[in-house]
Amino acid sequence: MFLFLQSPLTRSHRTVRRGIVRRYEVDMVIVPATTGQMGVLPGHVATIAEFKPGVLSVHEGSETTKYFVSSGFVFIHANSFADIITVKAVPLDRINANLVQKRLVDFTQKLS
Repeated sequence: MFLFLQSPLTRSHRTVRRGIVRRYEVDMVIVPATTGQMGVLPGHVATIAEFKPGVLSVHEGSETTKYFVSSGFVFIHANSFADIITVKAVPLDRINANLVQKRLVDFTQKLS
């Protein structure tokens, strides 16, 4: 996932396996950094942060799209461009909670 943080933000997703998925303008992104949730707005200070598993929120006007991210990094550059690189990014509305719970039980049993 890549973000270009000017007013408004231009963003495109990039995952390790699929490459660039989409690029579009957004107002803000909230990322699940290992140091806590971090809001990214136009003009953000240059920063590097590691993701922990969690929810990445993309704000476009009055709409918010949320993704589960397993891990990755955000590189926010001084020129207001941000690279967001994730191993996995899945829209929350595509996650089947029952299937996740079942697989968690299966994997936990296999580890025992």
